[in-house]
Amino acid sequence: MFQFHERNSNLLRFHGQSPIVIIKAEQIEIDPDRLRKSINEKGLDPLMRSIKKLGLIHPLVVRKSSENKYVVVTGQRRFLAVLKAGLEEIPCILLGHEIQQSIDLMEFQLLENLLREDINVIDESIAFQTLEDNYNYNQKQLVEKFNRSEAYISGSLKLLKKLSPEERLEIKKSELFHRSLVPEALKVEDPELRKEILSGKYTVKEARKKIKAVSQKAGRPKNYCFTYIPEEKNFRLTIRFIKPQVEKAEIIKSLEAAILHLEKKPK
Repeated sequence: MFQFHERNSNLLRFHGQSPIVIIKAEQIEIDPDRLRKSINEKGLDPLMRSIKKLGLIHPLVVRKSSENKYVVVTGQRRFLAVLKAGLEEIPCILLGHEIQQSIDLMEFQLLENLLREDINVIDESIAFQTLEDNYNYNQKQLVEKFNRSEAYISGSLKLLKKLSPEERLEIKKSELFHRSLVPEALKVEDPELRKEILSGKYTVKEARKKIKAVSQKAGRPKNYCFTYIPEEKNFRLTIRFIKPQVEKAEIIKSLEAAILHLEKKPK
């Protein structure tokens, strides 16, 4: 008997009393128009081991594409792990023609992707943005539907604007990246350190320590000092300005002001 996680309840409402069918793996293919274009192959290993031990707990959702062919609607990662585990038959929830007509498959995929526990911050941000732009979801609806705080949704939507395409790719490639590293990385101006943080090289604690060390090393800009020592070396004149850069004219003006002050001073 297949066990159903609570998150699959929204799938079952689209189906009759017997939503699960068993389909041969060779008859199923990945949707070429899928939202998730790349998957970390190494990241499939834990799921593959689980499937070998327990079977596929959550069925794939598929639609019929031709006489004996089916396309994965949701569950691409599970499907690849099943193939890796060597299963020849796969339990699937089959979307009938009427169901396909009554729902938007792209919206359906977005909603299902956002319920994945392993979704990365970039895919999540893109999904939230797409639901907002293409399906007229507002932030309040996203908060209610996904049980997230308003700050969480707002931060996720702002994320895409703050990261370059290269940085987004760096996050997606990393297996070790933690969501809490995003605000830390965005504080960093040093491109190399920022890249290291986004690649998942450091834990959140390590990243904060690194950022603090770099910040302390950089410190405040040093004040400019003008120093004059005559050939006789019988005195040293130093003027310290409270800024890092000073023009020659400003040094002369400061010396003149000092001389004027000295001349006015009583003997």
